[in-house]
Amino acid sequence: MKINASDALIKTLVNNGLEVVFANPGTSEMHLVAAIDHNPKVRPVLGLFEGVVSGAADGYARMSGKAAANLLHLGPGWVMLLQIFIMQEKQILP
Repeated sequence: MKINASDALIKTLVNNGLEVVFANPGTSEMHLVAAIDHNPKVRPVLGLFEGVVSGAADGYARMSGKAAANLLHLGPGWVMLLQIFIMQEKQILP
């Protein structure tokens, strides 16, 4: 079976315990969206705003003690995610 980079990334994350991906994808992330869709071990959660999915992943990690993944737009999504990184730097989160 031929595997692409997106499928390999999602498979690696799942093999390391990932169960949930909080996403606000754009068109440039469609290969990752397809890879998430192909893997039944991953539960995607779609949000309409980068801040919502970043905050949801943070809340999920705090409540469950498990890591979560974010799938965001390259530009504005990273700005929102940086805020979560700053919070994680000041606190102990998974």
